[in-house]
Amino acid sequence: ERALKLSGNGDIRFGASPLLRAALSARQLDADRFVAKDTAKDTAKDNATEPARALPALRALASAIPHLPISAQMELAAEQVMLGGRPLQDVAAELHGDDKFWHVRKLEFRAPGATRVSLSEAIAKSGEPDRFKATFSVESSDPEALLTWMQGRGETAYRSQKPLRLRGDITVAPQGFAIDAMKADIEGGSVEGWVSVLHRQADRGSRIDAELKAERLDLDAATAFARSLAGPQGEWPDEGRLSLDIGRATSAGQELSPLLARLAYSPARLSLEQLKIGQLESVTLDGAGNFDRVNATGWFALNSSAVSLGRLTSLIVPFSPALAARLNAM
Repeated sequence: ERALKLSGNGDIRFGASPLLRAALSARQLDADRFVAKDTAKDTAKDNATEPARALPALRALASAIPHLPISAQMELAAEQVMLGGRPLQDVAAELHGDDKFWHVRKLEFRAPGATRVSLSEAIAKSGEPDRFKATFSVESSDPEALLTWMQGRGETAYRSQKPLRLRGDITVAPQGFAIDAMKADIEGGSVEGWVSVLHRQADRGSRIDAELKAERLDLDAATAFARSLAGPQGEWPDEGRLSLDIGRATSAGQELSPLLARLAYSPARLSLEQLKIGQLESVTLDGAGNFDRVNATGWFALNSSAVSLGRLTSLIVPFSPALAARLNAM
């Protein structure tokens, strides 16, 4: 009663190198209705949820596709696929398979926010049907509209009309995902590095590991983008390890050149391995620290240099206005 119906044609070639070829298409498919667990009367409610809620069901469908005893080439196309209450347009996929693997040679579609998404060479192994690797590319002219659709909300905290470009190698598994060789253009700044995210499980909390490098970056805009991408709750994972190397960063109107930071945190401890902040007016901050969050004890060492104390306090204002006011009073 919730089938995805396609039509097309195919042929089988026998002999020394047997091959199955098929081409299937549809004008419109309703992925929301297909993955819904409730009756049709709840479809409108399900469509209001974020697309991410449909991914587990779609991944289970992909893992249920049987491996064929002969090589196969399949082309799938749909003018429109409803997902998250909004249409994906011009969906096209090319799959190659055999008795061991399914390869998604190509997957392309247009998403909300004038967004073009492309994946290639995604591999699903028979021993790991829930895991696949792919090279992906996302180009969005309206990232605000894209995030609004992804989160299934009427509005988002992220406000920007600057284009978003993101590409890299992604590995997706039930426990999380990782992006390697990542290159992103956010708010006019280019960021490179890698990110790994593990979802919360019964025996452990969520975790993020990231190493990011940029020549120039607006920290306020990048933070708003990251929190909006995290979803309505905007929570940081339970533990993580982060490394930042930014040549010239801006925050609250201040220019920080450079900004270097390496830190790790967990529910029990916060470790600041390196912190270096500078300004063009010969102001630098260099520090490190280690904090026990359970017993509320720890240490922090800070070295600073500046032509005058006023220039030093101007650097501190965005992070701690109260401390800057006390230093200015001195």
